[in-house]
Amino acid sequence: MSVTIEDAAHELGDEIRRHEFIEVICHSDADGIAAGAIMGTALYRAGIRFRIRAKSRMHIDDLPESSTLLCDLGSGISDLPDSVMVIDHHHPLFEGPFHVNPRLHNINGDTELSGAGAAYLVANTLGDNRDLCGLVMVGILGDGQEIAGKNKEICQDAIATGIIDHAYGLRLGGRTLDEKVLWSTKPYFSGYSGDNENVMSLFAKSKKRLGTGGVEDENPDIKLVSSLLVVYAVPYAGYDQMCSLYGDTYTLNRERVTDAHTMNILLDSCAKSGASGKALAVAMRAPLSLDATFDTAHNYRMKIIAEMNALHMKCSKNEADESLRVFEIEKGSLVSDIADAIWHSYPRVCPVAVRGVTSDNQARVSFRGSGAVNIGACASELAKKHHGVGGGHLSRAGATVPIHEIDGFLADMREAVR
Repeated sequence: MSVTIEDAAHELGDEIRRHEFIEVICHSDADGIAAGAIMGTALYRAGIRFRIRAKSRMHIDDLPESSTLLCDLGSGISDLPDSVMVIDHHHPLFEGPFHVNPRLHNINGDTELSGAGAAYLVANTLGDNRDLCGLVMVGILGDGQEIAGKNKEICQDAIATGIIDHAYGLRLGGRTLDEKVLWSTKPYFSGYSGDNENVMSLFAKSKKRLGTGGVEDENPDIKLVSSLLVVYAVPYAGYDQMCSLYGDTYTLNRERVTDAHTMNILLDSCAKSGASGKALAVAMRAPLSLDATFDTAHNYRMKIIAEMNALHMKCSKNEADESLRVFEIEKGSLVSDIADAIWHSYPRVCPVAVRGVTSDNQARVSFRGSGAVNIGACASELAKKHHGVGGGHLSRAGATVPIHEIDGFLADMREAVR
């Protein structure tokens, strides 16, 4: 094994240069799209032909015959051919020689380096690609990581060189203030998320009075908006959720979408709604109109909020005696985002699971927890027991199992996290 992750990145970079054409397959979420875009841009600049696609999960049978680079997925597949190149940050089972993963170098892959961050290290062995560090920030936000360890090193360099600017503000994604509130699911604001009329009413209460004549400012006061959102959310949300509403914000000076939280939502929503091509185009700075991309993101956010509206009363009910709270929705494609919304919007009394059915009639489940029990390891082991696949991180995980196995799988997960 390489001594440092930088050594592993250089070894993978040397291997990449050996190929005239590479199939890049990335995970279809914000971190995966960011990782794929970083590598796609680096390959283009290095004069290496490539094709890039996104998938929600990877099976060995899906591997193309040509040289393949997996980004933000692949580490959890033990029987991949040694020739496959992997850049990932999930629990490593793959033992091939071309594998860049922070966990192989005692770096916390849950908090200190994302898939995009690992891709950035590799990209810079192919040339000077430091201008792509804005996409590392998207990966950090997308996977709920911290500005610590390798993430901190990358971000400090980016701020020092002016590629990223740091400030403080409302940590919600959207082009305008009303869109930020309208789209919000982390946290979800009952009565405001998804409801444009109520958002406008909120803003009417948040406009400053200027001067002695009491002339009303045209723009709502962002601090008043933040305070009112806290007041309206307090009956349902916990302390951590409220503290995260206002804080560090980042401007990505080299990207098509400069607000990091907005870029995160845009890439994630497009990828998960099946429009990964649009997400990759934006992340790779293609000179296309962003209107259709934002329309796709808006429609996806509204689907999440519609599900949250239906679940709201059940979510807000305190079930402190449960070891695992299970919520059921219809569409398996939304389970991860609904799990995020619940976890970031209500008191965290116990781990939560959201289950749904996929288009091919499989049961998909997404888990969130405090990290007291390694949910990713539990999901991986127990999904195999129930003839499915699963895995993830210490506090965030997912699994897909045959629909007739779902009750037994959830019963086993309940015992595992008790």
